[in-house]
Amino acid sequence: MCREFSRHTGVPATVQVDSPVDELSESQRTCIYRVVQEALTNCARHANARNVLVSVSDEGDAIVVVVKDDGVGFNSALRGGLGLLGIQERVQALDGKLYISSAIGKGTTVKVEIPVGVTA
Repeated sequence: MCREFSRHTGVPATVQVDSPVDELSESQRTCIYRVVQEALTNCARHANARNVLVSVSDEGDAIVVVVKDDGVGFNSALRGGLGLLGIQERVQALDGKLYISSAIGKGTTVKVEIPVGVTA
């Protein structure tokens, strides 16, 4: 997905996977995929970024997914459209947490924490 994003947008996307995703449930893998997909779509449409980092790591009791760009950012108090709502609903269905941090001119970070062992 990240290679296709880079090919389509011309924006380099670095991927770091520090967790054995094969051991995750199907619902966890689907959630991670959809979170990354939506975050990259938003980045392509709105961010005007020069670089994107996608990371998946095992933090002991949770899988942590981060999509970070160095784009134009946005006022995160204005919590956006249906795509972000969809991410939030998917993450909550797995008892996870969603964090979005952004500021004008400072880029955007989407961070998701999904508890290990929880399936929907």
